[in-house]
Amino acid sequence: MNTKYKILWIWLLLSFGLININGQSQTSKNNTIMHKTIDFELLEKKGIKEPVMGTTQYEYTLEYEDTDGSLYKISGNRTDGFTEWEIPKLPIFYKVYSEYYGNGIQKLTGKVIGNGGTRIGIWEYFDENGKKIKETNEDAKYGAFDYNKVLIFFHLKGLINLETGENRQNITMRYNEKEKVWTISVTNEFYMITKYKMHGETGDIISSETYQGGEE
Repeated sequence: MNTKYKILWIWLLLSFGLININGQSQTSKNNTIMHKTIDFELLEKKGIKEPVMGTTQYEYTLEYEDTDGSLYKISGNRTDGFTEWEIPKLPIFYKVYSEYYGNGIQKLTGKVIGNGGTRIGIWEYFDENGKKIKETNEDAKYGAFDYNKVLIFFHLKGLINLETGENRQNITMRYNEKEKVWTISVTNEFYMITKYKMHGETGDIISSETYQGGEE
């Protein structure tokens, strides 16, 4: 790793917490929703309710912005359970995905990065009583050239901006664990797609192309 990479690596580590993401759940700062349970009172008061056909249940959807700028999107019902997306404030590039049982207890939670749903960090799994039953380290599957280094590479290329969060919603990252290969694409405002395939151990570029297209 050259000096430029080392400086940026340290800068990211200290400034944005993008390095060594641990995937742990946190509590919303205004305590409107705890990340271990669904706040049904809030859903009833603020959420959109639609009857579930053939049942006495309702389908809920709720979006709100926390005091720290994070955005939360919750949907589901008491029969099938609920899903929640936490989209942190800029410039953070990861999102937090959680599922809840119908009783409101958290079923699983963890972080994803990019539009490909690539799992990173620690993922936690719970039973219907809230007891943790499993924990997985999704980072274990990545090679030496992990997602942090991918982000740095694309930042230096000017395709994303880790300082401002620019294009965080337009990057797709997929990892082939068997072949140890990254496929990453970024779509700009004019729907030009820049795509790279990179070796997951060395970071060597296998292929690259730019073409006109839609969102990936």
